[in-house]
Amino acid sequence: MNGKINKGDNLKIMKKIQDNYVDSCISDFPYWLEFMGKYWDKGSPYEWTLPRAKELYRIIKPGGYVLIFGHPKTNHRMKCAFEDVGFQIVDEIDWLYMTGFPKNQDIGKLFDKRAGVEREIIGFVPTSKGIRPDSHNLIGDKWEHKGHPITVPTTELAKQWDGWKTAGLKPAKEPITIFQKPLEGTYCDNIEKYGCGGMNIDACRIPTDDKLVRPSIQRFDNEVYGKGLGAGIQVEPEGRFPMNIITLDESIWFSKYANPFPQWTDQELSKKTQTKEKTLTDGTKNTHPTVKPVELIKWLIKLVTPKDGVTIDIAAGSCTHGVACEELNKEGYSLKWCNIEMDEDEKGNSLGYIDIGKKRLMQLFNT
Repeated sequence: MNGKINKGDNLKIMKKIQDNYVDSCISDFPYWLEFMGKYWDKGSPYEWTLPRAKELYRIIKPGGYVLIFGHPKTNHRMKCAFEDVGFQIVDEIDWLYMTGFPKNQDIGKLFDKRAGVEREIIGFVPTSKGIRPDSHNLIGDKWEHKGHPITVPTTELAKQWDGWKTAGLKPAKEPITIFQKPLEGTYCDNIEKYGCGGMNIDACRIPTDDKLVRPSIQRFDNEVYGKGLGAGIQVEPEGRFPMNIITLDESIWFSKYANPFPQWTDQELSKKTQTKEKTLTDGTKNTHPTVKPVELIKWLIKLVTPKDGVTIDIAAGSCTHGVACEELNKEGYSLKWCNIEMDEDEKGNSLGYIDIGKKRLMQLFNT
């Protein structure tokens, strides 16, 4: 294994890393939404991020990249912290997943609740987990095993506002902000000195069956580019130029252009997600609440990290970043990696994420 999982405070651990040593950082920071009541998801995005951005600025090489997952409601404050310590925002990728769950409240129901009135039940909708008792389904002294109730408004205000919800649309994307530490001189100067600074576009091209050609310095005439000045020899690229929209879901209509993994069917993707991210071969459940797909992290690492580079995740969770690095190393990369995870609740009890991460890595090496 070419990396290490470090348990503890990421600020303290980063202080042990030398200046200008790391080529890239890919991390899933807290979103500060008090997700599921988790203590690590509370607080100020700016105040939490600022000291960590300072340490990242010190250890990242000039020209190196930091890619941070965020939430549309809060990532602007995280961005401010990175900018204030000297990073530049060079791009943002929208990861589309289309499986989010709306968290709105029904305004009609709120009016009836405030009035203290009961709503008439006119039917039931099975829950996503199948038919199970619901607290609203207690009829007399018996449970009705029919799922969630369908009710109709009672008060006049509830009837007037029936169908209206509190603010917010169904979440279907997460932005990934791409920060870059400023170059020393030109791209050529920086890459010659530090070995990083560019994006590996060809390694991240989007496969397609369409005929593509690259122009060069002589005149060309083809159906893709039309007429103009181009190369004497036209080369067919291995795929389309990667976009700042990415999805692992082929059911989205523009996936032909946005999906870097078009060979996967929805069924295969679901299977891969379940076996690789959510359930280990020994039956262990990955209990981390925000597991990211390994293939997505691999794609991001390839985009911004040299093949023999050093990459870090300072909020590693169940170590998807480490798993992605080792999968890439099996494919011919020579990445050195570091994962940092506090792995404690507010009382100092272990959450078990590092143990899960270690099992995921051992599963990888045993296959």
